[in-house]
Amino acid sequence: MSRAAIVGAGVSGLTCGAVLAAAGFDVELFAKESRATTSAVAAAIWYPYHIEPRKKVERWARASFREFERLAHVRGSGVSMVDFDVSGERLRVPLIETPVYLPWLRRQLPRIRRRTIRDLAALARDFDVVVNCTGLGARELCGDAELHPGRGVVLTTPNPGIVRHVVSLDGGELTYVLSRAHDVVLGGTDDDVESRDVPRALAEAIYARCAAIEPRLPAEYAVDIGFRPLRRAVRLERERGTNIIHNYGHGGAGFTVSWGCARDVLRLAR
Repeated sequence: MSRAAIVGAGVSGLTCGAVLAAAGFDVELFAKESRATTSAVAAAIWYPYHIEPRKKVERWARASFREFERLAHVRGSGVSMVDFDVSGERLRVPLIETPVYLPWLRRQLPRIRRRTIRDLAALARDFDVVVNCTGLGARELCGDAELHPGRGVVLTTPNPGIVRHVVSLDGGELTYVLSRAHDVVLGGTDDDVESRDVPRALAEAIYARCAAIEPRLPAEYAVDIGFRPLRRAVRLERERGTNIIHNYGHGGAGFTVSWGCARDVLRLAR
């Protein structure tokens, strides 16, 4: 049995691990942090946002859509199909409730090790294949100067019974209201600020835009931050002359392309 090491416990790493494990690989996942990831903060609705190259993204996104559509019928997956309004256009797309879906994905993997990997080549000596899904962390791990953060400030409020999923890009500002079983996710920002400090005025401005869309929102909210791994194009390739496969730089569409990318990783691993 071929041994595979996955580095990174966001949605890309977990999905690659699940796909390789299902294909018969002996999978071990390594991550500095398995729960407090950018993926855990994501609004996680199927929408190809801020990601290139277009042709590959369309293929990855379609494959992921089909898999999420199937998972919507799997009890406990945290996936459902919802009506989604995007700047005046209504679509029916998958919504992934991260507090349910990410633990579900983690249960598909036999071993997750909390360990910081600083040298992919050293890890590759002990495995038949190494899959690098470190997101923004690849900037340091791989010396990838193309990677840069897109900060996403996210608010969550208790859900008083709202069933609505809206995204607006009017005026160049990203605004979304996505309802989940127990809370409503509000956003957002997409800036190049790396600070985790969120000025009160910024949070209040996000809430005001969202409340204009959905006036039933509770007044109290919590604030969280994630950093989208932005890149000119997703890096999904085998590093020349090695058994290392890179899969990172998915911008604001990590969930949207996760299954399609993981299946390309499997083809490269085989």
